[in-house]
Amino acid sequence: MKKRVIKLLTIYATVAAILGAYAVIVLCFHISIPCIFRKITGLRCPGCGNTRAVTAIARLDFAEALRYNYLFPAEMLYLAYITIYCSAAYLRTGRADLMPKPAWLNIVFLIILCVWWVIRNIFGL
Repeated sequence: MKKRVIKLLTIYATVAAILGAYAVIVLCFHISIPCIFRKITGLRCPGCGNTRAVTAIARLDFAEALRYNYLFPAEMLYLAYITIYCSAAYLRTGRADLMPKPAWLNIVFLIILCVWWVIRNIFGL
């Protein structure tokens, strides 16, 4: 169990360092990874605007963050749920379970993402 905790903390620290470095690059140099889906199709994906939303949150401008992507808070809550669920499952069993339960929640979130993708492209949100 101790090895699992150390491994998990190492993964979290690595991800935090990478995201922190990316945040510094975005905030200081205004360089970010473009949305490949948007570059190819001209349509906005369900996650378009998330980088700008995070940088707005770093400036404590929560209203602007929401305007970049209205689904951003739900996406972050779902990501937190997956992270907590998968981490707890790994600590309990030692196996990586990347399909959080209940399964219906994953399906509902996928449907919400698809509906959001259609709505934001039709109405330009």
